[in-house]
Amino acid sequence: MLLVDCLFENDGRFHTTECKMKGGCASVFDIHPCNSKLSVPLTFNITQGQTIHLHTCPANVIDADHFELVSLYSHYKSGLFLDDGGLRDQLAYYLFAMRIIAAEVSKIEERMMERSKRKGRR
Repeated sequence: MLLVDCLFENDGRFHTTECKMKGGCASVFDIHPCNSKLSVPLTFNITQGQTIHLHTCPANVIDADHFELVSLYSHYKSGLFLDDGGLRDQLAYYLFAMRIIAAEVSKIEERMMERSKRKGRR
């Protein structure tokens, strides 16, 4: 899930420094689209050796509705829910989305640990 990769592996950046320097965005953390074309594509390692190459900023390909759900993940992880009440009182789509996000975050954390181990062996 590209959005989760942007938030957790790409340090929350939705735009590139190149985009900012060209005046395409005010901040690399801005979620709003810019329509910039990049001279060097961004590469995201998704899973099992699969990669995505973007020739534009991630903000141009991420659905704003999904961003809203992912932004709630840290609250979910801390035990703060969307609706009043406990876990059983939450909307099914919200819980489903949180489970998907949690699985993606777990994969990212595993990749980051593997990279860290490889660097330590050098």
